[in-house]
Amino acid sequence: MADSMNETDSEPTCHPGIVVSGLTSEVYNKSNPPTDWADLSLLIPHEPLREGLSAMEESVQALLNRTSAAAAKGDECDDAKNEDCSWRVVYFCEWVLDAFSPMIHTHHDNEEELYFPWIDTKANDDPAW
Repeated sequence: MADSMNETDSEPTCHPGIVVSGLTSEVYNKSNPPTDWADLSLLIPHEPLREGLSAMEESVQALLNRTSAAAAKGDECDDAKNEDCSWRVVYFCEWVLDAFSPMIHTHHDNEEELYFPWIDTKANDDPAW
């Protein structure tokens, strides 16, 4: 599907190798696919961040559902062994603090130290840009 956007001349051409239907972006879609390096330079680094945020939302919702189901039954945890499941929250928080948060900070540091200065040179090289 990556290049199936070329069906008619009126549809935008998608960059080869990008499957638009698999993107988490709310900006790029079938009617506005990524078409060049500028689009991809914004899309590619942000896709894993959005995927991580979606995974976080799903994890929190699963924890809430498990807790709600356990509470309805009068249990502390909805496990087969009826154990204390606070360890799930601890591991989730550790993942956020030890993995996801540093990834976000590194991403923003890279944007500020590498990408934005590079884009600035491109804009200065071509006033029409």
